[in-house]
Amino acid sequence: MSFSYITMAFSAAILVILGMVYSFFPQEILSELVQEPTPILVLVLQLLGAVYIGFGVMNWMLKNVKIGGIYARPLTLGNFAHFFIGGLSIVRLVIEEEASSFYVFIFLVIYVVFAGMFARLIFS
Repeated sequence: MSFSYITMAFSAAILVILGMVYSFFPQEILSELVQEPTPILVLVLQLLGAVYIGFGVMNWMLKNVKIGGIYARPLTLGNFAHFFIGGLSIVRLVIEEEASSFYVFIFLVIYVVFAGMFARLIFS
């Protein structure tokens, strides 16, 4: 298996799982994050879940495509931008000590690892 296949397959799996959790358990997630589950916050999490599922399905469908350099560059850049910008946002929260939950650190690790993996695909 190639590095691009592993990157796409694992990112697809993680994104679809997160998307399903966000889509079907928004109240529980908000309660865990010490937020009152208002209808608008529930909707935002469900929409985020839909985006994650969409990204995950796209990654899964294109896991066998040759990726790297100029091949599948829009797909790779989109994934890299998502994980890099998301990772920076999580790092900012951790540095400002506004979020010190175990779940935040799990997300930080996931986002940093995938940002690195997609960066390797872009620049190789």
